[in-house]
Amino acid sequence: MPTPVLEAIGVSKRFPGVHALDDVSIEILPGEVHALIGENGAGKSTLMKILAGAQPPDSGVMKIDGQQVSISGPRAAQDLGISIIYQELSLVGALSVGENIFLGDLPTRSGNWQVDWPAVWQQSSELLQRVGLHVRPQTLARDLGTGQRQMVEIARALHRKVRVLILDEPTSSLSERETARLFEIVELLRSQGVGIVYISHRLTEIFRIADRVTVLRDGKLVGTVQVADATEEDLVRMMVGRDL
Repeated sequence: MPTPVLEAIGVSKRFPGVHALDDVSIEILPGEVHALIGENGAGKSTLMKILAGAQPPDSGVMKIDGQQVSISGPRAAQDLGISIIYQELSLVGALSVGENIFLGDLPTRSGNWQVDWPAVWQQSSELLQRVGLHVRPQTLARDLGTGQRQMVEIARALHRKVRVLILDEPTSSLSERETARLFEIVELLRSQGVGIVYISHRLTEIFRIADRVTVLRDGKLVGTVQVADATEEDLVRMMVGRDL
């Protein structure tokens, strides 16, 4: 088995009155779609926020390519190649598509601090082509549909040289056509060696797109299995702890 591109070992996190994660481990392989499932409150969101640097763990070890790292915040995670696309998309509506792609990292002209707008529009166009989104980079983000906004966020992740992409309930607001396009992008990224963490309540999507699936219940790791070796009944039993 190849060295995991991202690994979390023995991660725990407490909030007042809640043990959100209790000694949870997960590994993401390059070129793998790794699903993460569990009932509401199982700890999925907390784990993903820790991987993305949005929350610090109380304990545990994080590794990139087998080397221990410290993910001190979202920018540190991005610098390590970890990007997350939350269910509530984070584009700035009053800014253009190109500005959102390069937000916090606008290219400047050599020798001064002026934004190199031709470079912004050109590079944005190339990134948008990679995700199959046919809009002008000067288009305001607020004028886009939900599926289009999601593609812009993926384009932004590509600009940041993403190695691990975390998708949190990515199809919850998408049409069937937009969902099919998203799956095409996921397959493309997988073929390029990107590790995908895919969070969803829709088991049919898990069986359609994922290679492995990790199940959490009440903040604890239940197990990780190959999707090809599991049934929907198996996964439901792991999530709820009993037969239904």
